[in-house]
Amino acid sequence: MKKLENQKSDGQALVLDSANIDALFAGCRILGCGGGGDTQTGELLASEALKNTQISVLTPTQAKEIGLLCLPIGIVGASGGVLNERLPRGAEFDQVVRTVEQISGKKIGALVPIEAGGLNGAISVWAAARLGLPIIDGDLSGRAVPRLDQLTAGYSGRPLTPAVCIDPDGRQLVLGADGREFDAPRVEAVIRSVLASGSGWLAAGFRPLHPAEVNAHVVAEAISRCFTTGLGYVSAPCGMKATAVSLSIPGGAVHCSGRVIDVCQPSFYGSVEPGWVLIESAGSVVRVDLQSEFLAVSVDGRQAAATPDVIALIENQRDQILKITEVEVGQTVRILSLPALVTQLESEYSQKVGMSGFGMPAGAI
Repeated sequence: MKKLENQKSDGQALVLDSANIDALFAGCRILGCGGGGDTQTGELLASEALKNTQISVLTPTQAKEIGLLCLPIGIVGASGGVLNERLPRGAEFDQVVRTVEQISGKKIGALVPIEAGGLNGAISVWAAARLGLPIIDGDLSGRAVPRLDQLTAGYSGRPLTPAVCIDPDGRQLVLGADGREFDAPRVEAVIRSVLASGSGWLAAGFRPLHPAEVNAHVVAEAISRCFTTGLGYVSAPCGMKATAVSLSIPGGAVHCSGRVIDVCQPSFYGSVEPGWVLIESAGSVVRVDLQSEFLAVSVDGRQAAATPDVIALIENQRDQILKITEVEVGQTVRILSLPALVTQLESEYSQKVGMSGFGMPAGAI
C-alpha cells in the first residue's frame, strides 16, 4: 500500500482501501468543521463498498494530463439525521452519472467531492467504489460549507448546470438539460426549494469540469489533507489526538483546552442567526462563533482563527470530534485549527468562504 508521503515523490497515486479508510474518515470529520452532515451513514456505505475494491486518488494535474472529464458530486441536505431516516437505495450516483453522460454526450472519467469535509468526503468514496472511478485529490470548498453558491466551480458566474439530482424515492430533477444555464445562486435556490418540499436530501452531480478547467476550479489536496490529519488522529494515543492533528499540518494549532461554560446554538428561522460556544481556559475566555459550521475562534477578544481555516472541537474525555449540535455546557474540549488550503481563486474564495460569505465581518466576535 502506498503511503501518502510517497504520492508526490514517486509519482504514484494514493490508493484508498479498507486498510486505510478509517484515517480518511477521521480527516473528513475534522474538515467538516462541526457540520457537513452526519458522517456515520456515509462511512458505513463507503466501508462496505471498499471490501472488495480500492480507489485511486489522482491530483488535478494528473486528471488534466490524462484528459479526464471530472464530475462534482455530493449529497445536498441530509441535516438533522435525515439521511439515517431515509437511507439511500444504493444506485443514486450511478443514475446521476448516467444522466450527466447522456446530456453531455461524454464519458465521466473521475469524481470530485463538492466538499471533502463531513459526509461528502465519505460519500465520494462510496460513489467511486460503486462506479469504478478514481476521485480527484481536491474538492470545491476546502472545508465544509452550507451553500452551493460557495463552491469554487460556480465562481465568476460559471454555471453549475447541467445538474442532476436524485431524491430518496428515486425521483430525478434535472436543471439545464436543454442548454439553459443556471448560475450557482439560482441552482442553490431551486435545490433548497425542493429540499423544503420534503425530499430531505438529494444525491447531486453538477456541470462536469473539463480537463482544462480542473486546476482552476478544484481546491487541490483536500483528500490528502483529510488523510494526513485523520492519520494523525487515529495513530495518536488518547489525550494527544488534537495535538497530533495540529502537528500533522504546517500552521496547525491547538488554541486552548478548557471547559464549556455557555452554548448558543444558531437559529435557522428566516435567516441564519449565528451561535457561539464560550470556553474558560487557564484564565482566558475563548469564544467559537458558528453557524452550520465552526467559523471563528477568539481568545480574550482577539481572533485567533477564522474560516476558511478549518476549525474543530475535540472533546477531551473520549477524544470525540464534535459536531456543533454535540457541544454541551460542562464538557472539556480542545480547539484545533488548520490553515486554509490555497485556491487559485483567492479573492473570490475569500469572499465566498471567508467570514463575509457568512454575513459576519472579519475580526468580529
